Amino acid sequence: MTVTTRPDTAGLTGKQRRAEARRLAEQRRNEPSSRGLPAVVVILGVVSLVALVAGIALVTGFLTPTGTSVAGPVASARTVVRAESLSGVVVSDGSGWALDDQSGTIRRFDPSSGNWTGRAIHVGSYPVAVAAGYGKLWVASSVSNDVVAVNPESGRVVGAPVSVGQDPVSLAVGEGGVWVVSLQSDTVSLISPLTRTVTASVALPYGAVRVAVGDGAVWVTGATDTLARISPKPVGVSLNWKAVRVGQTPIGLAVTPGAVWVGNLSSQTVTRVNPSRLRVTGTYAVPGDPDQIAVFDGRVWVGDGESGTLNALDPSTGRADGRAVKLAGPVRALVVSGGTLWADTANPAMLQAVVPR
Repeated sequence: MTVTTRPDTAGLTGKQRRAEARRLAEQRRNEPSSRGLPAVVVILGVVSLVALVAGIALVTGFLTPTGTSVAGPVASARTVVRAESLSGVVVSDGSGWALDDQSGTIRRFDPSSGNWTGRAIHVGSYPVAVAAGYGKLWVASSVSNDVVAVNPESGRVVGAPVSVGQDPVSLAVGEGGVWVVSLQSDTVSLISPLTRTVTASVALPYGAVRVAVGDGAVWVTGATDTLARISPKPVGVSLNWKAVRVGQTPIGLAVTPGAVWVGNLSSQTVTRVNPSRLRVTGTYAVPGDPDQIAVFDGRVWVGDGESGTLNALDPSTGRADGRAVKLAGPVRALVVSGGTLWADTANPAMLQAVVPR
């Protein structure tokens, strides 16, 4: 029997964390099928099967290639903030907040000018995700394994940190609370915004990588090719869920009324899922590493975590809308907040506002 192990990911960059997620997904995927077979045979078999399936899908039209439009870039990118490190952004009540995983701080800035308008606030060890809601900013720190609440008016941390599962990497606010997914413990935790305590949780057998809320549910991408729909109403201290298989190594995630969009790294596709029926209704080929997904200005935006490009897709056809937008660096986060689409890049660390044309 093969035992899946998880090394400590403390201090890893976003790119290294994505690589670790891929490695874990491949390890889990190969466990049942690799017994008694040399590893190279299993890998070659998987690659051949993927190539065969992709070829059949292209011929039948199930997998729609996005192609490249002859038009120019569909948007421009305006640099707003430059920093040593950026791991997240949120805009609340007209103020922007930039998260810095290296210094463990969050800081207020002016979304229009990019000027810092407040002091840096310490929020934990390696904070990697931030969201606003219920009158607070919520920050998940992947090394200290907790979530802290920040009062955006006073700029101070409220109460004690809330302990969650090991390696929290993503959070979302809505549907009754603050939802946190922890990569190494494969858990989803529900935090009450009133008591700032975990009121329910669930361990997902397919893993937990990224979370989003919308269309009456909580959505979580799993390391082993699945998307989970979680009911926002706990049953005691547990959470009910169902899952659907999407592409390989799903990470990127966005929810709109009537559709859930998933970016699949290994298969280089974007999957559209009907939220009520929990069925795949479209699979679209995309270039590069679709690590980040956002829906804005009537388009689906796909951020490449390797090349630093941003592609816009027509949500009805999955085809490219104009040429790719070149960003300052690899896309670390793609967030719609305060009526703006924000791209957080690495190497260099910049926060760019994406302006559709």
